[in-house]
Amino acid sequence: MSSLNEHVQQNRNGKDEALEAILAAIVAQAAELQDYADSPRAAEGLKNLAEAYAWLHRPGQPH
Repeated sequence: MSSLNEHVQQNRNGKDEALEAILAAIVAQAAELQDYADSPRAAEGLKNLAEAYAWLHRPGQPH
């Protein structure tokens, strides 16, 4: 049973690391969007990062 608990904990740690990385990328992309407010590519990148975060944070919800 501890093997299952270890597996769950490792997956949670990986998910938390992924969420933190996506949040950092969102902050960086938002800063870039301020510099290039008329850039559709920058806006699309921010939208894609937000969707990735949503999928990790609430995987059971439609996005």
